[in-house]
Amino acid sequence: MSSKLTSFYRYFLLLLCMCVFLGLSYHLGRPNLWRDESFTVNVAKQSFGRITQVNTQDFNPPLHMYLLHVWMMIFGDSEVAVRMPSVLFHLLTIVLSFWLGKAVFKKLPYQLLFTGFVATTPLLLYYATEARQYSMLVAFTTGALLCSVHLLRKFSFPWALGFILFAVLGLYTHTIFVLILASLFFWQLGVVVRRKHLTFQTVIQFFGMYAVIGFLFAPWLFELVGQLTHRVNEGTWLQFHPVEDVAQSVKQFFVSDRIDPNLTPFTQPIAKYVYLVGLGMTLIGIVCTKLKSREELFWPILLGLFLLSVIVISFKTPLYYIRYLIFVLPVIGILFTKGVEACNEKTQHKLCDILIVIVGLFLWGNLYLFVGNILQNPNLKSNYVDEMRYINAHWKQGDLILHSHAYTLHSFIYYSNHPGVLYDPPHKLPEYEGIAALSPRDYFHGNLMDYRRIWVPYHWADNDFDQVLINRHFRKIQQTSFAGDVSLDLWVQ
Repeated sequence: MSSKLTSFYRYFLLLLCMCVFLGLSYHLGRPNLWRDESFTVNVAKQSFGRITQVNTQDFNPPLHMYLLHVWMMIFGDSEVAVRMPSVLFHLLTIVLSFWLGKAVFKKLPYQLLFTGFVATTPLLLYYATEARQYSMLVAFTTGALLCSVHLLRKFSFPWALGFILFAVLGLYTHTIFVLILASLFFWQLGVVVRRKHLTFQTVIQFFGMYAVIGFLFAPWLFELVGQLTHRVNEGTWLQFHPVEDVAQSVKQFFVSDRIDPNLTPFTQPIAKYVYLVGLGMTLIGIVCTKLKSREELFWPILLGLFLLSVIVISFKTPLYYIRYLIFVLPVIGILFTKGVEACNEKTQHKLCDILIVIVGLFLWGNLYLFVGNILQNPNLKSNYVDEMRYINAHWKQGDLILHSHAYTLHSFIYYSNHPGVLYDPPHKLPEYEGIAALSPRDYFHGNLMDYRRIWVPYHWADNDFDQVLINRHFRKIQQTSFAGDVSLDLWVQ
């Protein structure tokens, strides 16, 4: 590779990462932490032992909370601080995608296009601003894909070690990585068999690699089996509607699940354009994949394995939610880029200028949807800060703040200086609303009749809880609404 081309790669990657970092940092602390983020931060503030204990009762491994615990010791627990690791992991995803693009595509324009797709997709950008583990999940998946591509071309110890590292980190990041790893195994096996490279040495190398991964994950594997068994036996409040959920996710892969179509007059046409171009090019990439070639890596098959594995398990315990599924975006990006490549090559470059315009508008549309819509949406997340300010301004000695659901309690604990308690008894599923993080002191144990005024934060109406207060001769005298579907009721005797 020439020194000029190497310099171009470096400057392109540096400029892209700087632009993405500035874009993600813009208003990073403006939206309040929603329930899942507050739950994560509140648990991560505690000891490593307590973090482990909570995660054994919850549904995900503790790596993200361990990292956040150390991070907050250095940088504090502000909204910007706790979300910054997700931003940095998205930058890592961009770097890994750049290398993955170089490994998959031979020509520079397609390498840069794939990297640009991953860098600007609204769904990835949104979850790169959340204090949750989803950005880590995508980064480790991309790393495992990169190592897989090189291992399938020529097995080498450094790439095998890299695959083991990304796989183990992914397994300790999110439960769904078990399905990711299983899909990668069958995909790798299919490629090896089709290329007729299935020798005794290959079997030892690949199975040895997975044996090491299994050994390193064994300490948490037993916890995971127990969690899944308990969740299947006890049932879950989550629902899975196969046709509706799958159809909805196809659009959300390209425009995210956080777009407000009514925020600006340009949102709907831009979102429709991004969706149609993204879906169209991806379908072309799927159709034009040369499965007859032994060098082809069967990317449509991998995408199918990813989605099918999540669909199948969702009939037992629903996992088919867009925030869990964002790990498929790098594969969709590869197929999208292959679609653009196929259009250009099959027309013998006659549509090159038109494709540049189409793809350029697509990438610009991605940025508009994120910066011009998602970041500007006042209802993007619940506004707990204004709710706390309102309580502080109207607080009287002896008031009680009573939560009917843990959903509001986690954010209340993060933002408020006033004590608040949960009325609901413990749920049989510890991960329900994050109650695994709560202790007995977080529940109400007194007599409601001892209080003259009760503040009740709501995220959704709860007529049953209202009836509990009415039966104890309380009456609602005030209801105040805040952005993000949050309301605050004041009840008095």
